[in-house]
Amino acid sequence: MRKFIIFIPILLISLYCSGQEIPKPGTPKVFSVTELKADFAFFRTAMETLHPSLYRYQPKDSMNYYFDTGLAKIDHPMQTVEFWELVQNTISKAGSGHTDIDPGKAFITNYNYSKHYILPFYIYIRDNRVYVKNYIGKTDTAFSIGDEVISVNYKPALSILNRERNFLTGDGYSNSYKDSQLEIGAFNRLYNLLNDEQNRFTVTFKSGPVTKTRTIKAAEVQNKKADILRLYGSSQRSEGAPLNPEDSAKSLHEVTYLKDMPSTALLRISNFTYDDYSSFHKKLFKELKQKSINNLVIDLRNNAGGNERACIDLMKYLVDKNFYFTAKEDGMIDLGKFAGVIEKANRKNSGIIDLSQVDRKPYELKTYANEPQVANEDGFRGSIYLLINGGTYSAAALLVTALKTQTPCVTIGQETGGGLAGCDGGSSVDINLPNTRFRLRMPLLWTYSVSKEQNHGKGLQPDIIFLPSATDIYNKYTKNIDPFIEKLKTVIVSNK
Repeated sequence: MRKFIIFIPILLISLYCSGQEIPKPGTPKVFSVTELKADFAFFRTAMETLHPSLYRYQPKDSMNYYFDTGLAKIDHPMQTVEFWELVQNTISKAGSGHTDIDPGKAFITNYNYSKHYILPFYIYIRDNRVYVKNYIGKTDTAFSIGDEVISVNYKPALSILNRERNFLTGDGYSNSYKDSQLEIGAFNRLYNLLNDEQNRFTVTFKSGPVTKTRTIKAAEVQNKKADILRLYGSSQRSEGAPLNPEDSAKSLHEVTYLKDMPSTALLRISNFTYDDYSSFHKKLFKELKQKSINNLVIDLRNNAGGNERACIDLMKYLVDKNFYFTAKEDGMIDLGKFAGVIEKANRKNSGIIDLSQVDRKPYELKTYANEPQVANEDGFRGSIYLLINGGTYSAAALLVTALKTQTPCVTIGQETGGGLAGCDGGSSVDINLPNTRFRLRMPLLWTYSVSKEQNHGKGLQPDIIFLPSATDIYNKYTKNIDPFIEKLKTVIVSNK
């Protein structure tokens, strides 16, 4: 699976070669300085030639500095993880959450099929502080849900947090999407990847006024679907986060009716990749009318995006006039001509693009998502509430912005991970680096949202900011009480 969701399926190009031999455990591959410098130069040229947002959030001289600094660090042979750290850290500076690199299928398959020892708790982040969200595996009495994590192996939690943020990509200047990934398991995976494997950790916790240092046993994890898992988490809730309690197998869409809130329906959409969107939406809104539902709550927390046509079809039932889903797309290369370059590379069976054949110049196009859309006459005309957080990303974030801009609704939660002004994505490309065979994932288009605000590099801020307290988190994982739903109930009552 891919880290990002293709939310405008204009073009999907994959140059990924899968015929690599999987190395045996304990025999990490080492690349020479010459190989690494050649791959880094290729990576830089690809970014400078193809990327639509390389200089959107960073001036060109700053990105040149990051590229030059990265190249200068290649003064010795490197193993896979060290070179990945170098390249991924450079990518993160650009502020494009749809861009990343992985060390190739061989490394990932080997890594994920191997047993690993990770920190035995999930975390949540508040004001740059790290707290215990839930246990992984057996309950360890050395810490409790809601405890603040002060340090791990004597390194301050804030230092660990900031280091890991530097290896995750997010939109613009915001940490909201990055932190959402850390909270669903990336914190544990990255710590394992960036530090030596260890079966015990020395952790300092703060529980109320009491500070305690304990040596705790690691949780053992071993993935079974290694070929689809990422090293450090993913925009998709179900991948990358080992044993995440929030990642049980659920339908992509689920409707429930709140027993203690009359005339209120809760629609949870975990991802806009469901193919039955037309029939599902038609049946859903017919049912809402039959049940005389006045309040519709759409839960888009940790929804990473998906098919823009599903989003548009849903909007047709929520807006009572013609509307737009997005404004336009643009990029820095002609997609039609680039497809020819791809075909030529594939005919050579090398999977390596000849970037010298690609011209960089502004390119704009219109798609179905930019066209005026007609509202459904049988749409919902009650009150709409949207639950959002840092995991509300890509097409889901574009949907929230489109709804907030064009119809009355109330947003509750936290800043979206997807930018208010828009995001990268749409058409994308996977590019193999020639020597290491690392896979660079890169968008080729920038999508403009319908927001008229300037691009400040942040996500959409909710009407009602809600950050669950330590008590809320404890109740969620011990009593199955969702604090967002409890907050929602008070908001609906106050709006009567």
